[in-house]
Amino acid sequence: MWAALLANAASPDYETTVRPTFIATLKQMAPDEARLVKWMWEREKTSDEGKIVFVDVDIEYAAGDPDLAATLGSCLDSLDSQFLVRKSFGIEVGTVYFKAQYGTYTLGDRTDDFIHACLAP
Repeated sequence: MWAALLANAASPDYETTVRPTFIATLKQMAPDEARLVKWMWEREKTSDEGKIVFVDVDIEYAAGDPDLAATLGSCLDSLDSQFLVRKSFGIEVGTVYFKAQYGTYTLGDRTDDFIHACLAP
């Protein structure tokens, strides 16, 4: 992600889309947080239904990452503080919804731009 972010930041094609705050955001991320937000983003992008509401239990099982499962709550809290995911308190109409047991999360408004900035050009 770092290499892609730096390459995109240096490219004139991305000069208006790679925000300086993305550097600080990625700098504060642990590797498991980066894997988690990218995994969530990929699931939403490949969904035929559009926006997805994620439930932390479903993320734990679906991601299939034992290290992530152990730190899932911390990862989600950190990503929420960076506005990359949002804890949801209600389900919006038209979303794909995975069963709720604990917290529900959607991708934040800036997640798409952040992930695009961190993908290889």
